[in-house]
Amino acid sequence: MLCCAAGTPLQNRLSELWGLMQFLMPGAFGPITDFERWFMAPLEALRCGPPAAGATATSGAEVPEAGLTEEEFMLATNRLHQVLRPFMLRRLKESVATELPAKAERVVRCAASPYQTALNQL
Repeated sequence: MLCCAAGTPLQNRLSELWGLMQFLMPGAFGPITDFERWFMAPLEALRCGPPAAGATATSGAEVPEAGLTEEEFMLATNRLHQVLRPFMLRRLKESVATELPAKAERVVRCAASPYQTALNQL
């Protein structure tokens, strides 16, 4: 039986997630190209956003809009969560390290500088 422990690197690159899953269950998630098409491409499209107005590909054809709607993003994210849920164990600090103090949060409000205010008005 194999086991992997990972932290925040999984949040940085989905290809790392594919690598860990490939180590645990070789072939279960298919080749990286399939994984990219199912999960990485839709989420990457959200990061890139839509192309500039009137943009065309080098062939002269119209470039399809790269951005995702919020609904499409949620569908891709939920699909990834559904696939991974049976393989993930999430543990919270409160259940593992009970000797640590509770998290303290303080909200400190401050006024924006004139420069920040000017940028927000653009």
